[in-house]
Amino acid sequence: MELRASALTVQEQLTPRQEELEQCFERYPDVPREVIVKEDVLRMGVRFSPSALAQTDQTRPRTYYIFSYDRTRLDDMQHDESKVAPEEARIAGGRWSLRPTLISARVEYHSPYEITAPEGRLLLTAEGAPLAEVEFPPLPAYYDLSHADGTPYSQTAGLVGWGTRAFTTVLRGCQLWGEKEECQFCDLNSNSRALRQMGRPYKTRKEPEMVAEVLEEIFLNQPSQEIGKTMYLVSGGTVIDRRQMIEADDEFYLPFVRAIKRRLGDRWPMHLQTFAKPKERLQPYKDAGVDCHHANIEVWDKRLFQIICPGKAHFVGYDQWLRWLCESVEVFGEGRITPSFVIGVELSEPNGFATVEEAVASTSAGFDYLMSHGVTPRAPQWCIEPLTVLGKPNAQKLVPLDFFIQIDRAWFQTWKKYKLPKLHGWPNMGPGNCYYQNGAFLDMGVGEHLEDPYGPLLEPSLRRGEA
Repeated sequence: MELRASALTVQEQLTPRQEELEQCFERYPDVPREVIVKEDVLRMGVRFSPSALAQTDQTRPRTYYIFSYDRTRLDDMQHDESKVAPEEARIAGGRWSLRPTLISARVEYHSPYEITAPEGRLLLTAEGAPLAEVEFPPLPAYYDLSHADGTPYSQTAGLVGWGTRAFTTVLRGCQLWGEKEECQFCDLNSNSRALRQMGRPYKTRKEPEMVAEVLEEIFLNQPSQEIGKTMYLVSGGTVIDRRQMIEADDEFYLPFVRAIKRRLGDRWPMHLQTFAKPKERLQPYKDAGVDCHHANIEVWDKRLFQIICPGKAHFVGYDQWLRWLCESVEVFGEGRITPSFVIGVELSEPNGFATVEEAVASTSAGFDYLMSHGVTPRAPQWCIEPLTVLGKPNAQKLVPLDFFIQIDRAWFQTWKKYKLPKLHGWPNMGPGNCYYQNGAFLDMGVGEHLEDPYGPLLEPSLRRGEA
């Protein structure tokens, strides 16, 4: 289905959600409306009506599985959304003629937003009022394939970003255990346990050749009519050597890098997400073929880092993590060091900032410091997942929409200030062009400044000359 840009029927009476969104449009005239709507749907989650779920038989199902990315617990889902609902949805048109905007579909039964399908037409509604038209991502052909042992290919490597990016979680567990080590917003371990208890075809630890086999299928063997792939991300939990009490995941992750590169070569950028490392330990990854590195700092404020990321604070420490991030640009180059902030934990109870202004000032300072050193942080929105330390029942208030809007604006302004390159291997930026689902920072901006110098979603062979 091609999404139409024409407006849906405009109601005379705005719903409370529509009214707040329009107030934000007036308050932030320099921010695209798509950014504001996207951040609001992400922070509040979305429900799926039975009529919408009935239209998912040819839709790419959920396989992301590094985190749950849902506000509702797996065992509380009444319609098996964790299996049949899509991981993301694309909205467009509606009363504000929104440009196509990709949004992570975070299930939340109490959300005012619902995706429904009256008369077979998928719509996003706000408190029952039509807001925009909806499209679900198509089912990739390789999702029907399996390994020799029967493991579905889709459980080894999935697609995100409307099929633009492959994603594999090679270790679905983290050896930072318990509240004294686990990041307080993270449900990697608890989500893994919950999925296994439900009897999912779920392997905690994957094998390098199996991962390489699926990525080869995705990038080299899939039908040419499918959307172009721009990069792939290898991720997973941290490996700890308990005898020496240090992070020790090089021996685990490097075999994956080598196995994948043997099959794919250098046509597509490889992103690798691990603990922060000194540059002498990152060089072997670069030599093996890693193009970009993610060592997620999670939150800028040093006090909050020590509280929210106790394992990272213990095994590396804030100052050293920050120093290693900046030094890693010497290994990989600008636009290729892309650590994640979990945007919203700055305001988490009980230790976060008391006001939006303080939280925005802190994270904006982090953007400025990192980008001034050639580091380009990512800014996905925090999902308050119920199996996390911070997600315990009634532990958190909803983070204000204004906070996310101001953060997206600060990220974009800082990125322009330091004239940094686009995140290496990521699809286009800007409203109507962004293929990132978990935050709206890449939906910011308009005009020629954002055009991809290699063209939108070029064939990989045409990007060989990319520096």
